[in-house]
Amino acid sequence: MRRRPMLHIDSTFFFRYEMVGYLLLITFLMSGVTAGAQTRKELEKKRDNLLRQIEHTNTLINRTRKKKKLTVHDLATIEQQIKQRTALIRLLQKETATLTSRSEVLQDSITLLEGEILQTKKQYESLLRRAYINKMTRHPYQFFLSAGTISEGFQNMIYLRQIKRHITEKYHQLTTQHQTLQAKQRDLEQVFTQKKVVLDKSIKQQDQLVSDQRAKERALSNLEKRERELRRQLKKKKKARIRLNDAIERIIFRELEAGRAKEKSGHASPEDLTLSKNFAANRGKLPWPVSHGTITGHFGRQKHKTLKQVYITNNGIDIQTDPGAPVKSIYEGTVAGIASIPGYDRMVVIKQGNYYIVYSRLKDITVSKGQHIPRGTKVGVLTSDGEHAGLLHLEVWKGKTKLNPEKWIK
Repeated sequence: MRRRPMLHIDSTFFFRYEMVGYLLLITFLMSGVTAGAQTRKELEKKRDNLLRQIEHTNTLINRTRKKKKLTVHDLATIEQQIKQRTALIRLLQKETATLTSRSEVLQDSITLLEGEILQTKKQYESLLRRAYINKMTRHPYQFFLSAGTISEGFQNMIYLRQIKRHITEKYHQLTTQHQTLQAKQRDLEQVFTQKKVVLDKSIKQQDQLVSDQRAKERALSNLEKRERELRRQLKKKKKARIRLNDAIERIIFRELEAGRAKEKSGHASPEDLTLSKNFAANRGKLPWPVSHGTITGHFGRQKHKTLKQVYITNNGIDIQTDPGAPVKSIYEGTVAGIASIPGYDRMVVIKQGNYYIVYSRLKDITVSKGQHIPRGTKVGVLTSDGEHAGLLHLEVWKGKTKLNPEKWIK
């Protein structure tokens, strides 16, 4: 009796189809893991930056503990520390949520992969059974000679090769899946470890936040007990601000008069116009004049921190940093003037075309009038003792108009 020809099965097609589905599934799941990893890197960068800021601010706060009489700037430093630490806690909470989401994606991926491995194992075992039933353990030529005709023999050989190839492919697929599973399990363990570290940091920061808030209460109490003294000091500081403003205006008006005289004589400097345009283009991109610090006095009119119904006007900003810290120019320019102002120590005005930057509360000055200096030049050092130790006062003017320095530095 003639044998029925064997059905030709292209097992490679089925294998590729299964592999494409498997790879698409894993790619989809891993895209969530990759996106989570990128988000976490961004959060880590912000977290590290906040930690550095807190470390610097904490150094400043530690100095205030030695003082018997605290200042409004000391209180502002503590408040800034609270703000930074609160932001850090929120960031750590986001980081925890990101890690939780990532662990869930990994867990889902592992569960699906385990199902894929189970299915692949079943397929592999089925192929091995079929190979045994068809006596594929015999020599290929015996499988060929067992056929009724030459045509059937060739079909048997082709079928044999397809089954063997499919068995090999399934074996490799199973091996790859096991390796992927092990890698994901390691990733999941690492995520759990990272999450524990972040949670521990969050708890520690929350404890320190409570300590900061107590320090703020002590500072407020210290200042409130000295209300009369603070009101006297406020009057002196107001007079000092007026003296500083008058000195700056004299220097700027002198420069403006000199510029108008040059225009009339036809000797106007095109470099000044270029410098003004370049400076304006760098708004919000300029470096800080000190390596680190905390802004304790903001620009404009604002309520006094402890005195009721009292407002103060700040023509610039105040940056609290280390006593005796070097101060550097935030942009290139020409030194338009130098003066000594009671209450603001020594002051330097640097001209950038139609713009002027004022650095005051300097102990020593390392530039001279008329000198053209590049960006980053050391202009002086801050005072290292007294109430204003390490407190830089910075102003930015455009002609006769005062500008907010916070909008110019990055």
